[in-house]
Amino acid sequence: MALRGVSFYSPAMSSQYERARRAAATVLRILKIMEPSVPTAHDRFKTHPSDIAALHFIGENPGAQGKALVQFLGVAPTTVSSLLDRLETAGLVRRERPVENRRSVALFLTDEGTAARAAIVQEEQETAKRMLAALPRDRREAFVEALELIAKGLKTDETA
Repeated sequence: MALRGVSFYSPAMSSQYERARRAAATVLRILKIMEPSVPTAHDRFKTHPSDIAALHFIGENPGAQGKALVQFLGVAPTTVSSLLDRLETAGLVRRERPVENRRSVALFLTDEGTAARAAIVQEEQETAKRMLAALPRDRREAFVEALELIAKGLKTDETA
């Protein structure tokens, strides 16, 4: 994937890319190592990363159709169908056929799905607190703004 306006041949940029790669890899590795030390909602609800993304999407977009979830996750419709089967069997998601269009399927979190998502959000916030605690207070807002810019840029690239 080409990034707009970025030259990959600059030694300074290559060094910056390498530093960013190493830092991101270290953060992810350490967070992964820390995971088993605490009982997590992820484990309690037996969710996969794509399941968690689906719970967030459905929680933020109640009544969304499966094809919207396919687009959001960037996976095949059969993958989303299996994912929804798994979440429905676990009692976290329900599918409803709207009266106005019986061919479509609207997605909703069950009460248990809403509770699971809330527990997962709480854990994600705790992780964010640990990450921000590693920074001096006066640099935290700039870091959060930089992450938001990165997310926005990646989302723009994804839809392009």
